[in-house]
Amino acid sequence: MLRNGTAKMVGVGDIAMERYFYKLQLLHEADVTLVRKVLLAGENAFVRENAESLIRCFTLSHAIKAVFDSVPTMDPLALKLIEV
Repeated sequence: MLRNGTAKMVGVGDIAMERYFYKLQLLHEADVTLVRKVLLAGENAFVRENAESLIRCFTLSHAIKAVFDSVPTMDPLALKLIEV
């Protein structure tokens, strides 16, 4: 990191909030559509197939969490553990 013209070694906590740095963020349908239309449109079948696999990996946990969130009798502690 460059600070006041001087290079300085920093850790993750100095750049991002540590507890959210590795948290899986929700990909909205618009985000996924953009990746598919813009970034993958001209790629070969191998790249598209693997990119689709990654998209499924990044969206599946949120889909599962949405199902659990919709269950009115779900234990709040269980929801917290799912989030973790």
